[in-house]
Formats: sequence, C-alpha cells, structure tokens
Amino acid sequence: MPHYLGQDDFHRQSDPGASSGNVADQGIYTARVRHHFHCVIGENQFERPQQSYRSCSEPSPTPSKLWLGLALKTSDHGIAEIGFVCHDGTYAVDFAVHELYSRATEHRRDDAGSAADGLTDHIITTIRDYEGIHVAKFVGAGISPCLAEKSPGLHARLWAELDILPIVLTHGEAGQKAIEPGSKPVELDEEADAMARKCIAFYGPNGVPSLRFGSFNDVQVDIAGRSTFGSLEIYVQTVDDRSARTVLSYAHSLRLANLQIAFFTATADRGGAAVMRHALLRFMHLAGVDGIWCVPRPRPEILRILQTNERILQGTTKFGQRFTCEQQQMVTSWVVHNAECLWVRDGAPLAPRSRGGAGLLVIDDPHMAVLVTIAKRLDPQRPVIYRSHFVVHPDRVADPPSTATHAWDWVWSHAKAADLFISHPPAKTLLPHTVPRERLGYMPPTIDWLDGFSKTMSDRDVRYYLQEFDHVCRREQMPTLVYPGRDYIVQIAPFERSEGIGNALAAYAAFRCHSRFCAGKTPEQTPQLVLCSLSSANDPDQAEVLDRALAVLRDEHPTLKDSVII
Repeated sequence: MPHYLGQDDFHRQSDPGASSGNVADQGIYTARVRHHFHCVIGENQFERPQQSYRSCSEPSPTPSKLWLGLALKTSDHGIAEIGFVCHDGTYAVDFAVHELYSRATEHRRDDAGSAADGLTDHIITTIRDYEGIHVAKFVGAGISPCLAEKSPGLHARLWAELDILPIVLTHGEAGQKAIEPGSKPVELDEEADAMARKCIAFYGPNGVPSLRFGSFNDVQVDIAGRSTFGSLEIYVQTVDDRSARTVLSYAHSLRLANLQIAFFTATADRGGAAVMRHALLRFMHLAGVDGIWCVPRPRPEILRILQTNERILQGTTKFGQRFTCEQQQMVTSWVVHNAECLWVRDGAPLAPRSRGGAGLLVIDDPHMAVLVTIAKRLDPQRPVIYRSHFVVHPDRVADPPSTATHAWDWVWSHAKAADLFISHPPAKTLLPHTVPRERLGYMPPTIDWLDGFSKTMSDRDVRYYLQEFDHVCRREQMPTLVYPGRDYIVQIAPFERSEGIGNALAAYAAFRCHSRFCAGKTPEQTPQLVLCSLSSANDPDQAEVLDRALAVLRDEHPTLKDSVII
C-alpha cells in the first residue's frame, strides 16, 4: 500500500467521492488520490483471510478473479492522472483516480526515465495493495496507448511482479479519435472502463486469451503483439553473455538481409512444438526479425488421422492400425488445398521469392512435409528446413512390411527434398537410416524463461493457482493437494502410450514402499504424485490411456489412490 495512504483512508474512506485526497512524496512525483476505491471490506472480513493464509489446516478463501483497466491523462503543468477500473467480467466493481504532480528541478527537468519509473512504481504498488487487501487476483490488464507510451516498462513489470497479462490497446481499439469542434473529451474513468472491457473481449471461455489468425491463417502470437510481456533487454538477461551476443548477431544479419522466415505446423496449440513456436516468434518480433507462423484451417477428421499416424511412427498405436493410401491422399489433398487457398498467392509466404514469398521455410510437422515438395517446385533455390519433433526409431522403420515403415516412406518421399533435416532428439541412433548425415542437424527442446510455464511467481500467485488446481480436482472427483502439508511429485506429459504413465505409477509405488526416504513414515508424511496432461480433441487414445491409468491405480495400487492425482 502506498505509504502516504493509511489503510482506513485507502480502503474504508467514509466519503469515497471526496476530492481532497491525501498527498505524499513519490520521488520525482507528488501523489494525490482524487477518487478512492469504493469497495469496502469490514474488519472481520479482513482478518479472516489473513488468519486462514497463516494456517495450512484450513482452506484459504479463493481470490476474486478480476480484470483491470488502466488509462492516463497528462497536462502541460506536469500533472499525470491515472484511472483504475476493476471489472469482474460482467460489471465494473470498483474504480479510482490518482493524480501525480511532477516535481521538476534543475537536475530532473529532462529526466524522462525517472518520471516513467515513478509512474510505473505507483501503479504497481497500488495494484499489489488492492489485491492483498481485497483478496483479489487480476488476471489481465487493458492499458491505454497513452499510458503504454509514458510508462514503457509497465507491461513487463505487470507480468513479472504481479502475474497480470498486459494487453496494450491501439489508438483505434481504445476509441481515441481526433476531438471534433464542440465535442467533449472522454473522461478518464470512462476510458479506463473501456480498457477493462476491451481487455476482457480478448479472453475465451476457458479464461485465457483466444488465438487469433491473420489473412494467411498465420498465428498472431501474443494477440498480434498486444500482450508482449517482456523486452529484448529482459530476454538478454536470461542467458549468458556469449549466448546473447551470438543470438543478437544472427538477428542483426537477418535484419540486414531483410529475410522473412516462415514456419508451418499442423496446429497452433497443444503440444511442445506449438509452445516453442509461440516463444520463438515472440522473441523474433522483439529482435526485429521478420517471422510468420502459418497453420492450415483445421479439419477434425484430418487431425484425427494425423494423431493416429504419429503414434504409428512412434510405435505406440494399436495393433493393425495403418496410415492407408486413402488417408495419405486425404492428408495430401488437405495440405495442397490450404497451400493453394492461403500461401501461394503473391505476397504469401509460400509464393516464390520473386513474387514476395518468404526467404526461408521451416516445415515443422511430418504431415506438412508435402509443403517441401510444393516449395521446391515453386522456387527450387529457396532453402527449406524440415524439422522432426518426435522420435522415429530406425529399427521401427527398417522392416518393409511394418505399418511404421509405410507411414515413414510417405513422409520421407516429401521431406527428402529439404536442404536441412533437423532432429528434435539429438542422437543419430534415434533417426531413420534414410536421413543423409551430411544434411542433418540437431535442436533439442527449448523454453521461454519468461512465459507462464517457466517464470518465477510470488507466493500469493502460487497459492492462487494451487487453489484453482484444487477446484479442478474436486470437479474431477480426485484427491486434492495437501501442499504445503505434503510435498508432491509432478509429471506433465501427454496421456500417450509412449509417455509411460503406467511406469510413473509403478515407480511411485516402489518409491513409497521401498525407498529409504519413505521408510517409517505414514502416508500423510510422504509426497503425493500428480500426473497432468493437456486435453486434445484430436487425440483418440487419450481417454483410453487415462482410463487404463485409473484402473491400474485402483486394481494394482489401491493403497495409493488417495495420494495420486491424475
């Protein structure tokens, strides 16, 4: 809470509409609250969550999920007005307006950086205190263009410090038009309310922003750049100096060459390949490298075939399942149709470079390998990279009559025309012998240290997501986590035969029964096991694998059923 506002003044103001707010020193700014937040929490309500947070034996109250609207108005007199609006997805539930007075001196008159930092500090502190006092969790924030310009570091700090996804609205989306003669400017609280509502509009029914696509069915990463939650400087700090210099040197070369890199995958979500592609495109845009990521228009029937064929190549499918000639023709026709409709016209990424096409193509999916053939027919000299993102064991595709060999032969008939074959598993022993070693490269999985999978979060945010997870467990009639009362072991992997879900259960049973760590301990003193996976509509075997895991737990390890969450 800002030190210039007492707890009662800030949250229990008897006259919320009072305009004589408290004044305090904020470094380069002097701050004054013109409109206080209206929501009131009584003393008993305030004490109840604080007590339950200190106790592990009682469940904590779940924070209210809210969205935030932030807007800024500045004047020539050094006054900055900040509008805050809290929205629950249906109504605006609270608002406040703060005024910051610039204290320019001979030494600070031109210090725009200090002014921006002071503005950002004030906003971050206000939001953090509101969440703590009102037991709330802001999941997203709509930021006006003016505020984004005056406080360029705000979006990164909202994400890093408060786990709030920032969405910077453009001038057109914010409704900021030239003021016509005789018209009145939009009031600050009205603009902040619009920012909150427009932020909510980007979210889907599952509570996360929906994917958006461009004219080439290209994935608009981070809501077309509106929700960029880092900066190039921050990313550079996540690696050592040598790696940073190398990457920035490559980025500089690509910018000088004015080279566009086009990626093609079968889907834009689910699975590690999509996660890595989101992260790579995000970084490329920050580094000024021209990149585009295209996916075909989905057909559920085709996606089901693709999922089954991947299992055939991995050797985990049911006996007798094949990638038939009819299915091969269906997949080929689907890829060709999307290429003709979306990607080969002038200016599209697959078009020849003489007609504005991309300078480098990366085909990142076995079933999109047909694009290698198309690309080479359109522009034979253009470099094409094919990347294999799962293991195709050589012994599995060495037997001519096998179903895996039949499927691999179709993939390789197109992929062999690529200039470079990149293997996701970095080992020659996990590659078919037909892949020429002189055209082979390796690239292991990579992660984004700043995205929602990997970043560091505060204890309060971790507690919020653990409570959300407990709600999911109760809905699925599973045991809930007892953390921090009990530690837990987690495996996050697809529910596929190749991922060894049954092996994880067997290993956990052996750990509980035979390890020195668990010796002499009661079940309540041992770690729990959590097996998690993303659901997938085009995955025919996922429900079967899940059902089998539950049956194994019930029949073979009944004493562990209260300690395992699937």
